[in-house]
Amino acid sequence: MVTHTKFRHIVATFAAAVSCNAMVLGAQAQEIELNYGHMNSPTSIVGLQADWLAEEVAKNTDGKVKIDVYPSSQLGKIQELAEGVSMGSIALSHNTAGAISSLYEDFGVLDIPYLYRDYDHLMNVVDIHSPVMEKLNQGLIDNTGMRVLYAFYFGTRQLTADRAIKTPADLAGVKIRAIPSPVYLTAVEGLGAAPVPVDWSEVPTALATGIVQGQENPVNVALVHKLYDVQSHMMLTGHISAAEIVVINEEIWQGFPMT
Repeated sequence: MVTHTKFRHIVATFAAAVSCNAMVLGAQAQEIELNYGHMNSPTSIVGLQADWLAEEVAKNTDGKVKIDVYPSSQLGKIQELAEGVSMGSIALSHNTAGAISSLYEDFGVLDIPYLYRDYDHLMNVVDIHSPVMEKLNQGLIDNTGMRVLYAFYFGTRQLTADRAIKTPADLAGVKIRAIPSPVYLTAVEGLGAAPVPVDWSEVPTALATGIVQGQENPVNVALVHKLYDVQSHMMLTGHISAAEIVVINEEIWQGFPMT
């Protein structure tokens, strides 16, 4: 389990790096503003991460670099956020590796079910300096015009439904929401269910109205969004250990003078 202190240390480390790269440009302009769009609630772990990043960058640049955070899909749905960073209309975002793979297919390998032994194994692989991530990051830069800044632990994905699920056979014909990307659709199908691609912003309504009968996400997501109001059971399938990937538009990144 990642601790609050360690989580903040990850964010502070990146903020210090941004500070070094922005120092010269910050001296030339009164203020640099970058927009950070994401699909999550501002009170969720991933939403708080974005706010902490903005706070640390402002603190380490004496307010010369400002990150404006737009949560809850204000700047677009999951696919639109990835495309926005690629095109430069959005400076920063965080996303699942599976969602990023819609723009660079190789990235989907990071979200393969039951791939990691434990938390440490996952975080070692997604570390920006690991051989795997260095190769994937270079491919992302070359093919999409965005780069990985860092990754943080999102959680281990579990299954929730409006019924008890004890075997894959119990999921036959049951519609389960999946992130609209091939690796997640395949993962849900592998559990035995009928995957339905639904953007996160539409999930609570889809569950409440019966468009889907279940979904899969870490426990913290189910708690923050009160999915227990529309889902009676949680099955600890632990099928994907997931990191959120923070990306920035490459042209914007290269616009910072490197010291």
